[in-house]
Amino acid sequence: MSKALQKILYVEDEPDIQRVVKLALEAMGGMSVVACSSGEEAIARAPSLAIDLILLDVMMPKMDGPTTLGHLRQCPNLESTPVVFMTAKAQSNEIAYFQALGALDVIAKPFDPLLLAKTLRAIWERAQTVSAQEIQSADDNNEPELTVEQRFAARMAALTQQFQQELPARLKTLRQQWRALRQQWNIETLHELHRSTHNLAGAGATFGYEEMTARARAVDRRLKALLQDQQQPDAALWVEISVAFAELESALQNIVAQLEN
Repeated sequence: MSKALQKILYVEDEPDIQRVVKLALEAMGGMSVVACSSGEEAIARAPSLAIDLILLDVMMPKMDGPTTLGHLRQCPNLESTPVVFMTAKAQSNEIAYFQALGALDVIAKPFDPLLLAKTLRAIWERAQTVSAQEIQSADDNNEPELTVEQRFAARMAALTQQFQQELPARLKTLRQQWRALRQQWNIETLHELHRSTHNLAGAGATFGYEEMTARARAVDRRLKALLQDQQQPDAALWVEISVAFAELESALQNIVAQLEN
């Protein structure tokens, strides 16, 4: 019998997705998740960790997933720990690249939270070269009358509500960051704005706001290009980004208005 998958190091910079994944794996899969918000945090905590598997986001600011994995492999306790990547990039050539880095598999975003634990467990058991088996979720003494699926649905609804309640403040922050960048070109402000749009893109996919996701990704792509170039955009590019940002802002305003009604 193969060893059950129990302890996971999860690295993800988007707080909404991090909360959903942690809930999905702990509530639906009975797993224990150590969540880190950046590669740097994971590396700092790595020496004290005893885990079965690393679940690693690919696209993160400053230090991406593959770079983070390279540093984690330098820790004696993690040098051979299995890793699974999570990413919106799931083309066959990209999957092959991640597997060449030693990944067991790649889980594409957006993912189904209800199936995430099962998917991850199947990857683990396949790598162990044994027949697939179900892992029983731990009993929840506080909610004995509910099934695992019902408890998960209730907690997922709570996370969705939390995201919805935070959305007006996120829209305000987004506007402030955009205004500050337009008034004075600054790489740090650009990083902050990129992080905000990147988080919204991931959250939209997780909570079912497809238009918000599409608009946020459109802005995110342009901001990422600016970060790579490190140069202030010309007038034409400013206009292009401004149009994309206005479309994102409109999508967010529509969501906020619907929630208020």
